[in-house]
Amino acid sequence: MSFEKLISYIKETLYLDLRSLAVFRILLGSILICDILWIWSDFAVFFTSSGIGQPDNSVGGKFHSVLYWVFSISEAPEYYHSIFVVFFLSAVCFTIGYRPRFAAGICWYLLCCVWSRNGISFHSGDSLLRVFMFWSIFLPTGERYAVGPRDKKIVLDRYFSIATAAYIAQLFMVYFIAGLAKFNRCWIPNGDALLVVMGIDSYTSHLGMLARPVLVEWSRPLSYLVVVAEIIVPLLLFVKISRGLSRFIFIFTFFLLHLVIAFFMSLDIFPFVGFAVLSALLPSVVWSRAESLEIQFGGKNRVFEYLLGLTILFIFTLNVTSAVKRWPAEIFREFKKYEADIGLQQWWALFSNPYLLRNGWILVESETNDGRNVDVFREGARPLFERPVDIKASYGDLFWKRTFQGITSYQGKQYSRVVSQFLCRSWNAKHTKNNQIKWVRLTRVITMPRFGDAGRNRLEYFPIDYWVCEESENPMTNE
Repeated sequence: MSFEKLISYIKETLYLDLRSLAVFRILLGSILICDILWIWSDFAVFFTSSGIGQPDNSVGGKFHSVLYWVFSISEAPEYYHSIFVVFFLSAVCFTIGYRPRFAAGICWYLLCCVWSRNGISFHSGDSLLRVFMFWSIFLPTGERYAVGPRDKKIVLDRYFSIATAAYIAQLFMVYFIAGLAKFNRCWIPNGDALLVVMGIDSYTSHLGMLARPVLVEWSRPLSYLVVVAEIIVPLLLFVKISRGLSRFIFIFTFFLLHLVIAFFMSLDIFPFVGFAVLSALLPSVVWSRAESLEIQFGGKNRVFEYLLGLTILFIFTLNVTSAVKRWPAEIFREFKKYEADIGLQQWWALFSNPYLLRNGWILVESETNDGRNVDVFREGARPLFERPVDIKASYGDLFWKRTFQGITSYQGKQYSRVVSQFLCRSWNAKHTKNNQIKWVRLTRVITMPRFGDAGRNRLEYFPIDYWVCEESENPMTNE
């Protein structure tokens, strides 16, 4: 193959259509607007030091970077409300296509700032949103179906640059790395991974719970199918087949995967962000049958393009080494630190080892000054010593569910003390002395075995944290 043919092949496989990018912008921006409103409503509780936010050392430094300092200036409500107004307006501008690159940069940076305040309350869907907001900064998402000015130099619908190649490479890593990480006995050869995952109430929708009997028979073939799809199908992104057939196969496969997740699982915004990022791959044949074969090349600034290329190479290396776990721990930690600094933390496990997961809930116990045993998280109700009818509902809203799931992990366990202290402060600030609490105990209750009805009457208890409330946390006196 000659050099000219190689360049032509790369352009044909790694281009993005500007109309598809516009659809991507509208879908991702709409999700971002909803996410901002959701975070904004709970910011005081989850992202300030008066709540459970950790502005200087979120989860032992795993998510914190000194570069994301905006919310560290002040915790006054007026200040962070003003920042969220800017955040919201930037998301609206990105969605409608008014200066979308600049708006995407603001949104990405503020997402990193929020993440830095309390990384434990975010999951893979938030990572997916943040990472693809980053790549949106470098893509011409506002050239079609937008209200803002357009770049007069971009006249063709088919567009190629290092940024489009980086976008496709990132999308490849999301699924390929997830498949690579699933080469363990849970997925292959045991094949009971889906049965284990769907047996965890907090990750399963009501429809998914109804489907559990079917999984008993189909878990192994479906588990094998997921691994094969995540390993083989992403490779089609780099294969040129007539009229975009390879992209259609990729989009259909993972659209179906995200559709199943949306209906049968409870993973917050993850499947919906997945729909948005897949839409950017729609080939030109979707928009016009008689499409010009010409491709606009957008790489004008060589230094800029090289930096983007090095960024995606760094991310690819980090993803692969995370999956195969071959590097020395010290080197891996240094790379993760740089990853946090550039705001591109990512690890696309997608339930790579469900054996580490357990079905259960968080038992919150406290004793009031007048001797009553109460659950301060659930408005003073009786503590959940027995299995609740709806485990998922016992976590409260989605941020609390994420937080309680996070403190049961190895990395998030030290964060449990912050939660205990907040529960003490918030309860005692609202009650008189007799009704104030002396201590808070957090316990993880596990149903055994991991899935199936047989284990519903067998519970195991694992202590998480015990905190004695201080006098300073009891501001009210007996009236």
